[in-house]
Amino acid sequence: MCKAVVLSALAVCALSSLHAHAELPIVYSISGQAAHINIKASDERLAPNVFQLRGKIAATEGMLAGIGLVGLIGTPINDAQKHGKISMDITQQSAAYISLSNPEAESDELRFTVLLGYASTEIDTTAIKVGSSYSDTFSDFSYGFTLQDKIIASQPLYWSLDCASYYRDADLRIEGCGLGVNYEF
Repeated sequence: MCKAVVLSALAVCALSSLHAHAELPIVYSISGQAAHINIKASDERLAPNVFQLRGKIAATEGMLAGIGLVGLIGTPINDAQKHGKISMDITQQSAAYISLSNPEAESDELRFTVLLGYASTEIDTTAIKVGSSYSDTFSDFSYGFTLQDKIIASQPLYWSLDCASYYRDADLRIEGCGLGVNYEF
C-alpha cells in the first residue's frame, strides 16, 4: 500500500507542477459517502458498512483533459454478523485510482467516470462463540465507476454513486457501492 500512496503523491505533484508551469486547468474535488461493502469468503457473505472520504484532482483541458487521480480512505461504520457465529469489520480501507471521464461533459450533465488503480482493505474477523479473532489485509488491483449529477444548479455540489471491486481472488471477493455528496473547487 505504501508504494501506491507514494506513486499517487508523485502523480499529484506532477499534475500540480504542470498546472503551475503550463497553466493547465485543474479541478479539485472532495466527497464523503456511506458505502455498503460485500465480502464473499467461501460460502459466507457479509456486508459491513464504511464511511469513505475521497479526494480528486483532474485536468479539464488540453491533452490530459478528463484524466485525474483519486485517493480514498475508509473508516468503519458498523460490522457485519452472520447468525451470531462470525463477525467481520473493515477496520481500514485505502485506494489510489486513475480516473477517466468524458472531458466534454458539461457541469450540469450526468457524469460517468471509470476508476482503475490499487486498493487495500483490512478486515478483522471474529468467531463469536469461540472468541478468537484475526486481522488480515487484502491488497490488489481495483476498478470501478462513479456516476455524478448536480444537486443544485448554481452550486458545485453533486450527488455521487460509486461502485468498485476492491479485491478478488479464488476464495475472496470484496466489492461495494457508496452513495454520497461531492464538492468541486
